[in-house]
Amino acid sequence: MTAERAEPTLSEAQAKVRTDHACIRGLLDELAALAREHGAETAEAPAARLTQVVWKLLLIFEEHMAMEERDLAPLFQRLDVWGTVQVRRMQEEHQQQRATLRGMVDECDGKTKSPSAILHDVRWLVESFRRDMDHEEERFDAVRDDGFVVDQCTG
Repeated sequence: MTAERAEPTLSEAQAKVRTDHACIRGLLDELAALAREHGAETAEAPAARLTQVVWKLLLIFEEHMAMEERDLAPLFQRLDVWGTVQVRRMQEEHQQQRATLRGMVDECDGKTKSPSAILHDVRWLVESFRRDMDHEEERFDAVRDDGFVVDQCTG
């Protein structure tokens, strides 16, 4: 007999999102630093190190997105904050992010793109993921434990 996993509270889920985002931001900072270090001065991208950091980012992001899909989406639906459309959008966004990260891993081999193109894509990925996390935190932090969404207009 297996013990049932307790559904996290909204506060617990929001704390987990913030903790995960802090870890992800650290990896994004590392990628941004690699891109700066190997920018205009060199024609070579740091392929091995980039690949290592992007793989780590992919693995952590996979866990994070799985947690959001497993815990956060049902919780928001139960609190009547999200409907099926918002859950579907989140799942589609996650699929795009997974594909982007997997593409970056493939790119880092240096065989499909030039080093400068790889570094350009790394910079784009860093800014894009930071922006997405900031937006997600704004949306999640606006929801209270009772499901009330701060500053939401129902039309």
